[in-house]
Amino acid sequence: MNLNCSIQSYAALDDHDLVIACQHQIPEAFNALYRRYKLYAHGVLRKLAPDLKQNHEDIVQDVFIRVWKSIGTLRNASAFKSWLRRLITNIFYDELRSKPKEFVLSLDEPAKDSEDTVGVWYNIADDKAQPDENFERKEIVSQVKAAIDLLPEQFKTVIILREFCGFTYEEIANETHTEIGTVKSRVARARTKMQSHLEKVWAA
Repeated sequence: MNLNCSIQSYAALDDHDLVIACQHQIPEAFNALYRRYKLYAHGVLRKLAPDLKQNHEDIVQDVFIRVWKSIGTLRNASAFKSWLRRLITNIFYDELRSKPKEFVLSLDEPAKDSEDTVGVWYNIADDKAQPDENFERKEIVSQVKAAIDLLPEQFKTVIILREFCGFTYEEIANETHTEIGTVKSRVARARTKMQSHLEKVWAA
């Protein structure tokens, strides 16, 4: 493949060859990749958090900065699209967790919601944990993420803001421009769905 191409020529390449060119740190190739996948990234974010559209552009910019910095680690150039989707999802969750509030719960007992309900969440932040306990916590995090991914789209944003970021119902309503009654209903239903899924996983 000739790497000395114009932007138009790079735009004509398939994903595999375009990624290879990007791995050679060619700005024109990266610009072509960005144009090709910018709308896809916005689409993934709309599915993850349809109520947080005002944050999507910043997240997309962060995603493609990360793509430029780390695309060299992608071993299978043909798997770029799935790699990009994982990157978008991880950066989205990191963005929510970086909100000012932190929500940490005990592994030993169910979390009592300060406003009216009991959650089914587990703390993973224990600096004194032994290696086997850290592994167990990582497994729990993976299972909780999987349970979140199974939720209907309208429930994902509110449950992440509530359980991972510690937002009050009023703050979630303001953040997502949703009625507070709708927020409470979505949180409750999301918890029920996740608890049902996790109980099946943990009983297996």
